[in-house]
Amino acid sequence: MNREHSTGETGTLPIRRHAVWCLTLAAGSGDGSQQMIASLLAPRYQLRNRGIAFAASPRHADIVLISGAPTRHTIDPLRRVLAQVPEPHALVAIGDAFLHGDPFTSSDQIVINASNLLRVNIEVPGSPPDPLQILAAIESAARLLDQSEEDMVEDEEDVDNEEDVDDDAEDETPLQGADRP
Repeated sequence: MNREHSTGETGTLPIRRHAVWCLTLAAGSGDGSQQMIASLLAPRYQLRNRGIAFAASPRHADIVLISGAPTRHTIDPLRRVLAQVPEPHALVAIGDAFLHGDPFTSSDQIVINASNLLRVNIEVPGSPPDPLQILAAIESAARLLDQSEEDMVEDEEDVDNEEDVDDDAEDETPLQGADRP
């Protein structure tokens, strides 16, 4: 069975067992990247057909889309929100404001290279980036999640196999007395 379906302009995306839920976070205000993320909700991009939805709670998110120029005051709240996102998850940094602090680099309140402080998996440069770039990043993050879920399943199977081997060793008892050949 073919486990992929066409997603139009950006290629193919593996069929997932469930939809990818995205959470958007604005690290700073006045950011055009948030407007480009919102434009993805237009029918043109067919997010629902691609298995992509938006979550209202970090506890339901698989992918976190973060944009805006982070300040010294927003880094700790961002970390607290990201701590609520279940593993495995992916963090996608969107826009030059988050990645480099542009155009606010002259301020001492802006955190430059915030992606070094947070575990960013995918970076989308631009001021603001094109919605298709954001969509491609979401699809790349979904592939990362699929790969990490497969790795987790393989790790669980390895642990189960080790437990089965240990159980088999315990079942074998030495023959005693008259039971010996």
